[in-house]
Amino acid sequence: MHSVIVFDFCRDKAIGAMAYLAKRLSQVDKAKLLKLLYFADRDHFLSSGRPITGATQCAMPWGPLPSECLDLLNGLTSDEALFEFISLTNNRITPTNAVDSGIANLSSDEIEELDRVLEAYGDWDTWKLVNHTHSLPEYRDTYVEGTSTPIPYEVMLKHYAPDRMLFSRPVVSPLTAAHMRSPFPRAEPDL
Repeated sequence: MHSVIVFDFCRDKAIGAMAYLAKRLSQVDKAKLLKLLYFADRDHFLSSGRPITGATQCAMPWGPLPSECLDLLNGLTSDEALFEFISLTNNRITPTNAVDSGIANLSSDEIEELDRVLEAYGDWDTWKLVNHTHSLPEYRDTYVEGTSTPIPYEVMLKHYAPDRMLFSRPVVSPLTAAHMRSPFPRAEPDL
């Protein structure tokens, strides 16, 4: 399925969400953090029309996750800002003393979503969470063995908000449209 609903990745919100989760959990492994971020993005998208991070959600061997967040954690970008707020050692993440300034970019509704995800899954063992995500319908619909396959936001709507689909196409709210990446290049102003 070609995705029509695509968002721009918001690095500051992603960093804030990771810092917030690390602070609330004191210590968390990378796989669990990414699963919690996936749930927060998915559920915030379903409730408000936009994900927190704007990341591309991907189905991978260990379950779904926000791809650009994984790239940040793996140091695959030249951006080191994340590591002002968290420390990563042997896949274990702990907050730094500066964590509160990293959280400043999150809105109250985004923090509420992260808190809901922590309430639901924060006490879960990583492998229980990984196994649970393998049973999600959007994961089962998209995962191709051994690959990283995008999970279109439309597939999430199909499974969790079918009333927002019409003739197998998403009905995009004005709020969602305002946050979506435009398929057209931005016009340069005439001088």
